[in-house]
This record gives sequence, structure tokens and C-alpha cells, in this order.
Amino acid sequence: MLGNAPDALAETKRLAMESSFGGMSVEDDAYARLVRMHAAKRQTLEASEGLASFAEKRAAKWASGEA
Repeated sequence: MLGNAPDALAETKRLAMESSFGGMSVEDDAYARLVRMHAAKRQTLEASEGLASFAEKRAAKWASGEA
């Protein structure tokens, strides 16, 4: 996991902790936030780098904090 996108890992951890203690259904505000966050993360440089590195069969060059 240490080689994966740092911003995405941090957000995933935060959401996992939130949902594991309170449960989550599609009617919850937390679920709506998860959907919005996921859509926004797909538009970041981090997501682009992850897809490019996979397609090019190379290690990703993460630059945390870029949007």
C-alpha cells in the first residue's frame, strides 16, 4: 500500500473509519460525500498519474497535494 497514491489512501482511510463505526447506507449523508469525493478524486493529477503509470507499466511518480 505504501506505493499507492498518498492522497487517495488518506481519504480512503478516513472514509473507512467513518463508515465502519456508524454504518452507511445509500440514504446517508456520508454515502453522498463518498460519491462526491470519489468523482472529484477521479479528476486529479494523482488519478491521471495512476492511470498513466499503469498503462505505461512503470512505477507511479506521486506528487502529493496537487489537484
